[in-house]
Amino acid sequence: MNNNSTHFTIFKSRQQFKEWLATQRVTRTIKQIQNHHTWKPSYANCSPYNHTAVLEGMRNFHMKTNGWSDIAQHLTTFPDGSIAYSHGRPFNTAPAGIKGANAHGICIEHIGNFDAGGDTMSEEHKQTILFLNAALCDKFKLPITTESIVYHAWWDAGGNCIYDLRTGSRRSGASVKSCPGTQFFGGNTVLAAQQHFIPLIRQYNLQEEPAMNQTKVKVEVTDQTTGSKDEVNGYLIEGRTYLELRKIAELFGAKITYDASTKKAGLLK
Repeated sequence: MNNNSTHFTIFKSRQQFKEWLATQRVTRTIKQIQNHHTWKPSYANCSPYNHTAVLEGMRNFHMKTNGWSDIAQHLTTFPDGSIAYSHGRPFNTAPAGIKGANAHGICIEHIGNFDAGGDTMSEEHKQTILFLNAALCDKFKLPITTESIVYHAWWDAGGNCIYDLRTGSRRSGASVKSCPGTQFFGGNTVLAAQQHFIPLIRQYNLQEEPAMNQTKVKVEVTDQTTGSKDEVNGYLIEGRTYLELRKIAELFGAKITYDASTKKAGLLK
């Protein structure tokens, strides 16, 4: 979990988010989970190291250009599978997502352009999107259907739903935008969601959470005082290297300390 921003909490794993979500008390009645794509920023604007900058850029645009009180969405997903929660748009505050469907909605923005010719969704992003919809439906006791999981493209500019969300039949009116993209999980119509997106969410097993992509690595550690070197096993996970703290302590003749009140570990030499 990354808390280096006062405006957002960034979860680097789905398991972290799952555990956090279980602690959240939401008093607002939730009936729908909104799925959006950002279009811009797209994959080209993201790296594993600039999540906070991307979020702050969206927040500034929403507040200064659109005149909203804060960023529009409650949650944001990234190409590397990370999830961000917006402190300025908590679950108990309605989103600025879909006109006509915000009062009882949770708004998710998926970073990327998923229109034809746009970004190709990464596997980690796909897994996080499926996980997030499944987890939110579980949290708010919603059926996994197109009446609960909705796209921005299903409403017009006036806030009227232009589809029968149960049958998928088209009503009068024009989509306000293509969001979450004409290539989002096979298309952006109700029938496309019923055929491609909804079945994958239903199949998602929240009890067997897939691990984020990780690669075993060996890291050479040098003691600058003695010049001695040793190799430590570690993992490269989403662009970051993680080492076993106990092994590092042994190399430098240190002890591991742990403060239960702050849940912080340290090295003492």
